[in-house]
Amino acid sequence: MICLCAALLFAWVPWAAQAGFHNGNEYLKWPRMLKITYVSGVYDGLEEAFNGETGTPSPGKPALAICMPDSVTAEQMTDVVTKYIHDHPADRHLNGADLVDASLKAAFPCPPR
Repeated sequence: MICLCAALLFAWVPWAAQAGFHNGNEYLKWPRMLKITYVSGVYDGLEEAFNGETGTPSPGKPALAICMPDSVTAEQMTDVVTKYIHDHPADRHLNGADLVDASLKAAFPCPPR
């Protein structure tokens, strides 16, 4: 599945080459498989950036504010992101990765510490 997702992502090289410049308006035009690949990639990047290889935050480093249940699928995450973008039309011009982050934080918040 990972190989298939990577292959599909690279099939859209013009889009993939500018990942930091995508916004919600562009995201809504993409085919479903590209949306799944993009959301999965952004989430994996966030998780790696905040939690590193160990899966837990390093001392002094903020924790990822998304508490994703183990049973959540890439398709479900994509549905959450797509609904968030549809429900927040005033934010569609914002960076796509920021919209993924905001939507997953809203859907899967961590309990207060």
